[in-house]
Amino acid sequence: MKITYISYGTDIPPSGHMYVNTKTNKANFLQNVRVLNMPCDDPNIEIDLDAILNRMPEGALYMKCDRMDVFDHGDKKKSQQEMYAKGHVLVQAKDFWGRSNTMTYNEAKDQIIFEGGESGLATLYKIKQRGAEPQKIEGKTIVYIRSTGMFKIEGGEWISSN
Repeated sequence: MKITYISYGTDIPPSGHMYVNTKTNKANFLQNVRVLNMPCDDPNIEIDLDAILNRMPEGALYMKCDRMDVFDHGDKKKSQQEMYAKGHVLVQAKDFWGRSNTMTYNEAKDQIIFEGGESGLATLYKIKQRGAEPQKIEGKTIVYIRSTGMFKIEGGEWISSN
């Protein structure tokens, strides 16, 4: 079982917005969006994003951005979420973190695509060993498969990060 927790807006008006279309299984979140997607056996778990960021659980994925579009392509038996983040994107997990202008997360493929945008680069930092300097990967587009640790840089080949 997995849980997806989404926080958006601020305490200061005007706050963020959420738009949901149940016919298309799509939700849009605007302004200071924070998302935590992680394995969880308790659907009533109390979520404290700041505390969890300090000790990321295995398999957890945290995202922060200006806008997030969430699509659910699954059925009642299995969720297959796809998330599209835009604007000042930060993604963090136990063994990596990354920054980009836009990001697409495909849960079924366990794939993250970082895009730097027109005038920038996307950056992925992979932790190879605790306490060691992380591996830095930069490019216009970085495709990262979480389950295998493999990544592809725009114009490059798949590379194993073992």
